[in-house]
Amino acid sequence: LASFRYLEPADAYAHWLRSVDVPGWVAGRRGVDGTWFEVHAGAAGSVQDLASLRERLVTLGIEEVVPADFRRWGTDAVAADDYRLYGYDAERSPSQLGTALHEVTRAFPCSPRFELVSYMALQRVPSVSNQVTRHYEPAGLDPFIDELADADPGSPVVAHAVFEDLPTRERLQVSLVWRAPSGALPRTNGRWAGPGFDWSVASIRDEPRDDGKLVRLLWSPDGSMVGAVTAESDAGYPLSEQLFDRSGCSGGAFHYSALWRPLGVLPDRFTPGDAPFAVETSILGQDYVNQKGGARWARRMKGRWSFSEAYLNEGEDAWTAALFDLESAEEATEVHGRIYTRQMERTWDSGRNRASKRAGGDGVYRVSVLGVPAWYLDQWTRQRLKELNFVQGPWVFAFGSFVASETPLRMESLKARAAMIPTLSGAGHDAPR
Repeated sequence: LASFRYLEPADAYAHWLRSVDVPGWVAGRRGVDGTWFEVHAGAAGSVQDLASLRERLVTLGIEEVVPADFRRWGTDAVAADDYRLYGYDAERSPSQLGTALHEVTRAFPCSPRFELVSYMALQRVPSVSNQVTRHYEPAGLDPFIDELADADPGSPVVAHAVFEDLPTRERLQVSLVWRAPSGALPRTNGRWAGPGFDWSVASIRDEPRDDGKLVRLLWSPDGSMVGAVTAESDAGYPLSEQLFDRSGCSGGAFHYSALWRPLGVLPDRFTPGDAPFAVETSILGQDYVNQKGGARWARRMKGRWSFSEAYLNEGEDAWTAALFDLESAEEATEVHGRIYTRQMERTWDSGRNRASKRAGGDGVYRVSVLGVPAWYLDQWTRQRLKELNFVQGPWVFAFGSFVASETPLRMESLKARAAMIPTLSGAGHDAPR
Protein backbone atom coordinates (compact mmCIF):
# COMPACT_ATOMS: atom_id res chain seq x y z
CA LEU A 1 0.00 0.00 0.00
CA ALA A 2 2.95 2.35 0.62
CA SER A 3 6.74 2.33 0.98
CA PHE A 4 8.97 4.34 3.33
CA ARG A 5 12.70 4.74 3.81
CA TYR A 6 12.45 4.55 7.58
CA LEU A 7 10.58 2.39 10.02
CA GLU A 8 8.68 4.94 12.12
CA PRO A 9 6.45 6.44 9.39
CA ALA A 10 5.74 2.94 8.09
CA ASP A 11 4.76 1.82 11.59
CA ALA A 12 2.58 4.93 12.02
CA TYR A 13 0.72 4.29 8.76
CA ALA A 14 0.22 0.60 9.58
CA HIS A 15 -1.10 1.63 13.00
CA TRP A 16 -3.54 4.04 11.36
CA LEU A 17 -4.75 1.26 9.04
CA ARG A 18 -5.38 -0.98 12.03
CA SER A 19 -7.33 1.85 13.70
CA VAL A 20 -9.77 1.77 10.77
CA ASP A 21 -10.09 -2.03 10.84
CA VAL A 22 -7.54 -2.84 8.15
CA PRO A 23 -4.88 -5.39 9.25
CA GLY A 24 -1.82 -3.35 8.31
CA TRP A 25 1.72 -4.62 8.86
CA VAL A 26 5.27 -3.71 7.82
CA ALA A 27 7.98 -5.67 6.02
CA GLY A 28 11.50 -4.55 5.18
CA ARG A 29 12.90 -5.03 1.69
CA ARG A 30 16.40 -4.55 0.32
CA GLY A 31 16.63 -3.54 -3.32
CA VAL A 32 19.06 -2.00 -5.76
CA ASP A 33 17.88 1.44 -4.62
CA GLY A 34 18.40 0.76 -0.93
CA THR A 35 16.18 -0.41 1.91
CA TRP A 36 12.44 0.24 1.99
CA PHE A 37 9.77 -0.50 4.58
CA GLU A 38 6.59 -1.62 2.84
CA VAL A 39 3.14 -1.40 4.39
CA HIS A 40 0.90 -4.34 3.51
CA ALA A 41 -2.68 -5.30 4.40
CA GLY A 42 -3.82 -8.84 5.08
CA ALA A 43 -3.20 -11.66 4.64
CA ALA A 44 -6.51 -13.13 3.57
CA GLY A 45 -7.12 -16.83 4.09
CA SER A 46 -9.59 -17.21 1.25
CA VAL A 47 -10.79 -15.52 -1.93
CA GLN A 48 -13.89 -14.34 -0.05
CA ASP A 49 -11.79 -12.78 2.72
CA LEU A 50 -9.60 -11.11 0.12
CA ALA A 51 -12.66 -9.64 -1.62
CA SER A 52 -13.94 -8.32 1.71
CA LEU A 53 -10.55 -6.73 2.45
CA ARG A 54 -10.45 -5.16 -0.99
CA GLU A 55 -13.92 -3.63 -0.45
CA ARG A 56 -12.76 -2.15 2.85
CA LEU A 57 -9.69 -0.63 1.21
CA VAL A 58 -11.80 0.89 -1.57
CA THR A 59 -14.04 2.60 1.00
CA LEU A 60 -10.88 4.30 2.31
CA GLY A 61 -9.97 5.46 -1.17
CA ILE A 62 -7.27 2.79 -1.69
CA GLU A 63 -8.14 1.50 -5.13
CA GLU A 64 -4.78 0.26 -6.45
CA VAL A 65 -4.61 -3.08 -4.66
CA VAL A 66 -2.31 -5.85 -5.91
CA PRO A 67 -2.88 -9.31 -4.35
CA ALA A 68 0.27 -11.29 -3.54
CA ASP A 69 0.63 -15.07 -3.35
CA PHE A 70 2.51 -15.69 -0.12
CA ARG A 71 3.78 -19.03 -1.37
CA ARG A 72 5.90 -17.10 -3.87
CA TRP A 73 6.19 -13.74 -2.15
CA GLY A 74 9.35 -13.09 -0.16
CA THR A 75 11.61 -10.32 1.03
CA ASP A 76 15.14 -9.93 2.30
CA ALA A 77 14.89 -9.49 6.04
CA VAL A 78 16.42 -6.30 7.42
CA ALA A 79 17.38 -5.38 10.95
CA ALA A 80 14.66 -2.92 11.90
CA ASP A 81 16.76 -1.28 14.60
CA ASP A 82 19.26 -0.23 11.93
CA TYR A 83 16.64 1.96 10.32
CA ARG A 84 15.02 3.64 13.28
CA LEU A 85 15.22 7.42 13.29
CA TYR A 86 17.64 8.83 15.81
CA GLY A 87 15.79 10.61 18.60
CA TYR A 88 12.37 10.13 17.02
CA ASP A 89 9.88 11.36 19.61
CA ALA A 90 6.64 13.05 18.60
CA GLU A 91 6.37 14.68 22.02
CA ARG A 92 9.80 16.33 21.87
CA SER A 93 10.82 19.15 19.57
CA PRO A 94 14.37 20.01 18.52
CA SER A 95 15.67 23.46 19.43
CA GLN A 96 17.70 24.39 16.35
CA LEU A 97 14.98 26.40 14.61
CA GLY A 98 14.64 29.22 17.13
CA THR A 99 11.40 30.18 18.89
CA ALA A 100 9.30 31.53 16.02
CA LEU A 101 10.06 28.85 13.41
CA HIS A 102 9.78 26.20 16.11
CA GLU A 103 6.30 27.32 17.20
CA VAL A 104 4.88 27.27 13.68
CA THR A 105 6.52 23.94 12.81
CA ARG A 106 5.22 22.42 16.03
CA ALA A 107 1.67 23.66 15.36
CA PHE A 108 1.58 22.54 11.73
CA PRO A 109 -1.09 19.96 10.84
CA CYS A 110 0.05 16.35 10.50
CA SER A 111 -1.35 12.84 10.29
CA PRO A 112 0.04 9.30 9.98
CA ARG A 113 -2.07 8.83 6.84
CA PHE A 114 -0.41 11.83 5.15
CA GLU A 115 3.10 11.88 3.73
CA LEU A 116 5.06 15.14 3.70
CA VAL A 117 6.23 16.09 0.19
CA SER A 118 7.81 19.45 1.05
CA TYR A 119 7.89 22.02 3.85
CA MET A 120 9.20 25.58 4.07
CA ALA A 121 8.87 28.28 6.73
CA LEU A 122 10.08 31.88 6.82
CA GLN A 123 10.15 34.45 9.61
CA ARG A 124 9.62 37.87 8.09
CA VAL A 125 12.11 40.01 10.01
CA PRO A 126 11.62 43.76 9.36
CA SER A 127 15.39 44.34 9.27
CA VAL A 128 15.87 41.77 6.51
CA SER A 129 16.03 43.18 2.98
CA ASN A 130 13.18 42.43 0.58
CA GLN A 131 15.67 40.64 -1.67
CA VAL A 132 16.49 38.11 1.05
CA THR A 133 12.82 37.70 2.01
CA ARG A 134 11.76 37.07 -1.59
CA HIS A 135 14.47 34.43 -1.99
CA TYR A 136 13.23 32.44 1.01
CA GLU A 137 9.49 33.05 0.52
CA PRO A 138 7.81 29.62 0.53
CA ALA A 139 6.86 28.59 -2.99
CA GLY A 140 3.11 28.12 -3.39
CA LEU A 141 2.18 30.29 -0.40
CA ASP A 142 -1.56 30.99 -0.50
CA PRO A 143 -2.34 34.63 -1.46
CA PHE A 144 -4.72 35.00 1.51
CA ILE A 145 -1.94 33.99 3.93
CA ASP A 146 0.55 36.22 2.15
CA GLU A 147 -1.81 39.19 2.51
CA LEU A 148 -2.30 38.58 6.24
CA ALA A 149 1.47 38.42 6.76
CA ASP A 150 1.99 41.67 4.83
CA ALA A 151 -0.54 43.39 7.10
CA ASP A 152 1.36 42.41 10.26
CA PRO A 153 3.79 45.14 11.42
CA GLY A 154 5.62 42.65 13.63
CA SER A 155 7.58 39.56 12.60
CA PRO A 156 5.03 37.04 11.33
CA VAL A 157 6.04 33.55 10.30
CA VAL A 158 4.64 32.05 7.10
CA ALA A 159 4.90 28.39 6.19
CA HIS A 160 3.84 26.16 3.33
CA ALA A 161 3.75 22.40 2.90
CA VAL A 162 2.57 19.87 0.37
CA PHE A 163 1.01 16.68 1.74
CA GLU A 164 -0.07 13.51 -0.03
CA ASP A 165 -2.85 11.38 1.41
CA LEU A 166 -1.46 7.84 1.29
CA PRO A 167 -4.79 6.02 0.77
CA THR A 168 -6.14 8.25 -2.02
CA ARG A 169 -2.91 9.90 -3.32
CA GLU A 170 -4.75 13.23 -3.14
CA ARG A 171 -2.39 16.18 -2.62
CA LEU A 172 -3.13 19.12 -0.32
CA GLN A 173 -1.35 22.47 -0.36
CA VAL A 174 -1.30 23.92 3.16
CA SER A 175 -0.22 27.48 4.05
CA LEU A 176 -0.09 29.01 7.51
CA VAL A 177 0.64 32.38 9.13
CA TRP A 178 1.37 33.02 12.79
CA ARG A 179 0.72 36.34 14.56
CA ALA A 180 -1.93 37.51 12.13
CA PRO A 181 -3.16 41.05 12.95
CA SER A 182 -5.71 41.22 15.76
CA GLY A 183 -9.27 41.89 14.66
CA ALA A 184 -8.70 40.41 11.20
CA LEU A 185 -9.74 36.91 12.22
CA PRO A 186 -12.77 35.46 13.99
CA ARG A 187 -11.89 34.27 17.48
CA THR A 188 -13.09 31.30 19.47
CA ASN A 189 -12.77 30.43 23.14
CA GLY A 190 -9.69 28.52 24.12
CA ARG A 191 -5.96 28.98 24.09
CA TRP A 192 -3.06 27.19 22.46
CA ALA A 193 -0.82 25.53 25.03
CA GLY A 194 2.10 24.23 22.98
CA PRO A 195 2.13 20.41 22.74
CA GLY A 196 -1.62 20.32 23.39
CA PHE A 197 -2.30 22.52 20.38
CA ASP A 198 -5.57 21.74 18.65
CA TRP A 199 -7.00 23.51 15.63
CA SER A 200 -10.55 24.78 16.07
CA VAL A 201 -12.45 22.71 13.54
CA ALA A 202 -15.51 24.87 14.19
CA SER A 203 -13.70 27.86 12.71
CA ILE A 204 -13.72 26.78 9.08
CA ARG A 205 -14.95 28.53 6.00
CA ASP A 206 -14.55 27.93 2.28
CA GLU A 207 -14.00 30.81 -0.13
CA PRO A 208 -13.53 30.92 -3.92
CA ARG A 209 -10.29 32.46 -5.16
CA ASP A 210 -9.77 34.65 -8.19
CA ASP A 211 -8.32 31.69 -10.11
CA GLY A 212 -11.54 29.73 -9.63
CA LYS A 213 -10.13 27.34 -7.02
CA LEU A 214 -11.64 26.87 -3.60
CA VAL A 215 -9.59 27.69 -0.50
CA ARG A 216 -10.49 26.29 2.92
CA LEU A 217 -9.55 28.56 5.85
CA LEU A 218 -9.04 27.32 9.42
CA TRP A 219 -8.20 29.22 12.62
CA SER A 220 -6.46 28.35 15.85
CA PRO A 221 -8.57 28.73 19.01
CA ASP A 222 -7.00 32.08 19.99
CA GLY A 223 -6.97 33.46 16.44
CA SER A 224 -3.16 33.77 16.39
CA MET A 225 -2.79 31.27 13.55
CA VAL A 226 -4.70 30.83 10.33
CA GLY A 227 -4.27 28.03 7.81
CA ALA A 228 -5.35 27.81 4.18
CA VAL A 229 -5.82 24.56 2.25
CA THR A 230 -6.24 23.97 -1.47
CA ALA A 231 -6.78 20.51 -2.92
CA GLU A 232 -6.36 19.00 -6.36
CA SER A 233 -10.07 18.16 -6.45
CA ASP A 234 -13.19 18.72 -4.35
CA ALA A 235 -12.68 15.26 -2.85
CA GLY A 236 -9.55 16.53 -1.12
CA TYR A 237 -11.23 19.13 1.10
CA PRO A 238 -12.91 16.68 3.51
CA LEU A 239 -9.45 15.16 4.01
CA SER A 240 -8.15 18.46 5.38
CA GLU A 241 -10.17 17.99 8.55
CA GLN A 242 -8.37 14.70 9.19
CA LEU A 243 -5.04 16.40 8.60
CA PHE A 244 -5.81 19.30 10.96
CA ASP A 245 -7.33 16.94 13.53
CA ARG A 246 -3.73 15.72 14.20
CA SER A 247 -5.05 12.42 15.57
CA GLY A 248 -2.11 10.12 16.31
CA CYS A 249 0.33 12.92 15.52
CA SER A 250 1.02 15.67 18.04
CA GLY A 251 4.42 16.82 16.83
CA GLY A 252 3.33 18.95 13.89
CA ALA A 253 5.81 18.97 11.00
CA PHE A 254 8.38 17.50 13.42
CA HIS A 255 6.45 14.24 13.01
CA TYR A 256 8.14 13.75 9.63
CA SER A 257 11.62 12.30 9.19
CA ALA A 258 12.52 14.89 6.54
CA LEU A 259 12.82 17.38 9.42
CA TRP A 260 13.82 15.01 12.22
CA ARG A 261 16.87 13.47 10.59
CA PRO A 262 18.78 16.63 9.63
CA LEU A 263 17.90 18.45 12.86
CA GLY A 264 19.35 15.49 14.75
CA VAL A 265 22.68 16.14 13.04
CA LEU A 266 22.96 19.92 13.49
CA PRO A 267 24.26 21.48 16.71
CA ASP A 268 21.74 23.15 19.00
CA ARG A 269 23.16 26.44 17.75
CA PHE A 270 26.15 27.73 15.84
CA THR A 271 27.60 31.07 16.98
CA PRO A 272 25.65 33.32 19.40
CA GLY A 273 25.13 35.83 16.59
CA ASP A 274 23.51 33.35 14.18
CA ALA A 275 19.72 33.71 14.22
CA PRO A 276 17.68 31.20 12.14
CA PHE A 277 14.98 32.80 10.00
CA ALA A 278 14.08 30.22 7.32
CA VAL A 279 13.96 26.44 6.93
CA GLU A 280 13.19 24.24 3.95
CA THR A 281 13.02 20.53 3.24
CA SER A 282 12.08 18.97 -0.09
CA ILE A 283 12.86 16.18 -2.53
CA LEU A 284 15.42 17.04 -5.19
CA GLY A 285 13.92 16.91 -8.68
CA GLN A 286 14.97 17.39 -12.27
CA ASP A 287 15.26 21.15 -11.73
CA TYR A 288 18.17 20.51 -9.36
CA VAL A 289 19.88 18.28 -11.93
CA ASN A 290 19.43 20.94 -14.62
CA GLN A 291 20.77 23.64 -12.30
CA LYS A 292 23.93 21.57 -11.83
CA GLY A 293 24.40 21.14 -15.58
CA GLY A 294 23.23 17.53 -15.63
CA ALA A 295 26.34 16.38 -13.74
CA ARG A 296 26.49 12.68 -12.96
CA TRP A 297 26.67 13.29 -9.20
CA ALA A 298 23.59 15.54 -9.40
CA ARG A 299 21.66 12.81 -11.22
CA ARG A 300 22.48 10.45 -8.34
CA MET A 301 21.08 13.03 -5.92
CA LYS A 302 17.70 13.21 -7.68
CA GLY A 303 14.89 11.84 -5.52
CA ARG A 304 16.80 12.42 -2.26
CA TRP A 305 15.70 14.68 0.56
CA SER A 306 17.46 18.00 1.01
CA PHE A 307 17.28 20.27 4.05
CA SER A 308 18.49 23.82 4.52
CA GLU A 309 18.33 26.37 7.30
CA ALA A 310 19.12 30.05 6.73
CA TYR A 311 20.70 32.25 9.38
CA LEU A 312 21.22 35.96 9.85
CA ASN A 313 24.43 37.25 11.38
CA GLU A 314 24.76 40.97 12.03
CA GLY A 315 28.43 41.08 11.10
CA GLU A 316 28.36 38.73 8.12
CA ASP A 317 24.87 38.87 6.61
CA ALA A 318 22.88 35.74 5.65
CA TRP A 319 24.26 32.20 5.27
CA THR A 320 22.83 28.70 4.85
CA ALA A 321 23.54 25.25 6.29
CA ALA A 322 22.30 22.60 3.84
CA LEU A 323 22.21 18.82 4.23
CA PHE A 324 21.50 16.18 1.61
CA ASP A 325 20.30 12.80 2.87
CA LEU A 326 21.98 10.02 0.88
CA GLU A 327 20.57 7.47 3.39
CA SER A 328 23.78 5.50 3.81
CA ALA A 329 27.45 6.32 4.33
CA GLU A 330 28.34 4.11 1.36
CA GLU A 331 26.10 6.05 -1.03
CA ALA A 332 27.31 9.43 0.29
CA THR A 333 30.93 8.37 -0.16
CA GLU A 334 30.24 7.12 -3.67
CA VAL A 335 28.34 10.23 -4.82
CA HIS A 336 30.40 12.95 -3.16
CA GLY A 337 33.64 11.23 -2.20
CA ARG A 338 34.22 9.68 -5.62
CA ILE A 339 31.98 11.07 -8.43
CA TYR A 340 31.76 14.70 -7.24
CA THR A 341 35.41 14.73 -6.12
CA ARG A 342 36.55 13.48 -9.51
CA GLN A 343 34.79 16.42 -11.18
CA MET A 344 36.29 18.87 -8.69
CA GLU A 345 39.76 17.42 -9.26
CA ARG A 346 39.49 18.15 -12.97
CA THR A 347 38.69 21.78 -12.12
CA TRP A 348 41.44 21.85 -9.49
CA ASP A 349 44.02 20.58 -11.96
CA SER A 350 43.06 22.91 -14.78
CA GLY A 351 45.53 25.64 -15.65
CA ARG A 352 42.72 28.21 -15.70
CA ASN A 353 41.86 27.46 -12.07
CA ARG A 354 45.50 27.77 -10.92
CA ALA A 355 45.88 31.05 -12.77
CA SER A 356 42.64 32.37 -11.29
CA LYS A 357 43.76 31.51 -7.76
CA ARG A 358 47.16 33.18 -8.25
CA ALA A 359 45.33 36.33 -9.33
CA GLY A 360 43.06 36.20 -6.28
CA GLY A 361 39.97 35.39 -8.32
CA ASP A 362 37.41 32.59 -8.27
CA GLY A 363 38.71 29.12 -7.55
CA VAL A 364 38.19 25.60 -6.21
CA TYR A 365 40.19 24.68 -3.11
CA ARG A 366 41.01 21.43 -1.33
CA VAL A 367 40.55 22.00 2.40
CA SER A 368 39.64 19.99 5.50
CA VAL A 369 37.37 20.42 8.51
CA LEU A 370 38.82 18.78 11.63
CA GLY A 371 40.60 16.31 9.37
CA VAL A 372 37.59 15.58 7.13
CA PRO A 373 38.36 16.27 3.43
CA ALA A 374 36.27 19.10 1.99
CA TRP A 375 35.95 21.34 -1.04
CA TYR A 376 35.67 25.11 -0.85
CA LEU A 377 34.14 26.78 -3.90
CA ASP A 378 34.91 30.49 -4.24
CA GLN A 379 32.97 31.52 -7.31
CA TRP A 380 31.54 34.81 -6.08
CA THR A 381 32.47 36.81 -9.16
CA ARG A 382 30.69 34.57 -11.66
CA GLN A 383 28.01 32.75 -9.67
CA ARG A 384 27.71 34.57 -6.32
CA LEU A 385 28.77 31.32 -4.67
CA LYS A 386 30.95 30.69 -1.63
CA GLU A 387 30.42 27.13 -0.42
CA LEU A 388 32.13 24.59 1.79
CA ASN A 389 30.98 20.98 1.22
CA PHE A 390 31.99 17.61 2.67
CA VAL A 391 30.65 14.15 3.63
CA GLN A 392 29.92 12.87 7.11
CA GLY A 393 28.09 9.55 7.46
CA PRO A 394 25.06 9.44 5.12
CA TRP A 395 25.04 13.23 4.75
CA VAL A 396 26.50 15.67 2.26
CA PHE A 397 26.91 19.04 3.99
CA ALA A 398 27.06 22.37 2.14
CA PHE A 399 27.65 25.58 4.10
CA GLY A 400 27.40 28.74 2.00
CA SER A 401 26.66 32.45 1.80
CA PHE A 402 23.41 33.88 0.51
CA VAL A 403 23.67 35.02 -3.11
CA ALA A 404 22.64 38.61 -2.33
CA SER A 405 24.84 39.06 0.74
CA GLU A 406 26.68 42.33 1.08
CA THR A 407 29.35 40.72 3.28
CA PRO A 408 29.47 36.98 2.46
CA LEU A 409 31.03 34.55 4.90
CA ARG A 410 34.60 33.67 4.02
CA MET A 411 36.13 30.22 4.10
CA GLU A 412 37.39 30.38 7.70
CA SER A 413 33.97 31.48 8.97
CA LEU A 414 32.26 28.59 7.17
CA LYS A 415 34.88 26.11 8.43
CA ALA A 416 34.43 27.31 12.00
CA ARG A 417 30.69 26.68 11.80
CA ALA A 418 31.12 23.29 10.10
CA ALA A 419 33.45 22.26 12.93
CA MET A 420 30.50 22.59 15.33
CA ILE A 421 28.73 19.58 13.77
CA PRO A 422 28.56 17.16 16.74
CA THR A 423 29.88 14.13 14.84
CA LEU A 424 32.90 16.18 13.71
CA SER A 425 33.64 17.83 17.04
CA GLY A 426 32.93 14.70 19.10
CA ALA A 427 30.40 16.60 21.21
CA GLY A 428 26.68 16.17 21.72
CA HIS A 429 24.53 13.43 20.21
CA ASP A 430 25.42 10.82 17.63
CA ALA A 431 24.25 11.26 14.06
CA PRO A 432 21.09 9.53 12.92
CA ARG A 433 21.67 6.33 11.02
